[in-house]
Amino acid sequence: MTREPISVQALIVTHGRASWLNRCINSLTRAADHCDEIRLSFSLGVNGSDPQTSQTLDELKLPFIAVEPTTPAEARNKLFASMTGEWILFIDDDAFVAPDFFECFLMALKSFPKSDAIGGPNLTHVDSSPFQRATGQALASRFATFLSYARYRATGPLRACNESALILCNLFVRRSALGALRFPSHIVCAEENWLLARMSEQGAQLVYAPALWVWHERREGFYALAGQVFKYGRGRGQSLRLGLGAIRVTHVLPSLCLFYTAAFAAAFCLGATDLLPGATPFLVYAALCAWFAATRTDSFLTAILIFPLIHCAYGVGIIVGLLIPASVRR
Repeated sequence: MTREPISVQALIVTHGRASWLNRCINSLTRAADHCDEIRLSFSLGVNGSDPQTSQTLDELKLPFIAVEPTTPAEARNKLFASMTGEWILFIDDDAFVAPDFFECFLMALKSFPKSDAIGGPNLTHVDSSPFQRATGQALASRFATFLSYARYRATGPLRACNESALILCNLFVRRSALGALRFPSHIVCAEENWLLARMSEQGAQLVYAPALWVWHERREGFYALAGQVFKYGRGRGQSLRLGLGAIRVTHVLPSLCLFYTAAFAAAFCLGATDLLPGATPFLVYAALCAWFAATRTDSFLTAILIFPLIHCAYGVGIIVGLLIPASVRR
């Protein structure tokens, strides 16, 4: 008896990136055509006025929902009402997949048939710019992303995991496992941390599949990268504020280091540096940045600046997310 294909609905929230969205949709369509066991459909939301994206989707003959400008989390919540697939695929509009993407998903599902969420890493394409490749290499290092480094490189075996290994730009979630759960509407980024933690509390099984990867656009330039990482940190801070779970040292370590830097600067101005460990922590940190830039990336001069930028931007984001309530509007 022939088994019915598994229905997968790709949920994409987009704005202002029509060419990347077109690439994403086409890559998913080709991958689904390559896999008879998957029936793919789309649930698309245009977050704010965007005539170019609307025209692109009309040309692709794909229906979409236009929503008033809001956070991506709230825009996704608005799309949930139209979801009918057995599995929801959360993917970013600037991500795209290989032809065997859905076969990799099915292999993971076969190994973990009771899984409720399956995800994998997001990788940097070989045709990316030197800065983007250096960023991808830095993000794949434990020194930059601590417990979440598996989100940026295919590492280890197919395995059960927690929320730190999964990322919303490449995540399959069983629709029935969500129940009444929805994203906190005000979280500006990384809202999957809260959702996956809640699912785990309810007994859901989360799975990390290293072979289930997507290519993902990296930010171009230090300013754009700082803004992205700040947003990640702010979203994590907002999740922690909502009670994501015990705060791990790795979440707040960049913020603590920033506080020490500010304390050292104040002590230096007051001539009281003898009250602190002194400049030794800065020398150790500089040495670590140099070592990881030299051994984990192909662009030493770029990466030696990327590492402290990631740590500082994330640390500031955590502080802002923890201390300052966010507006629902984006």
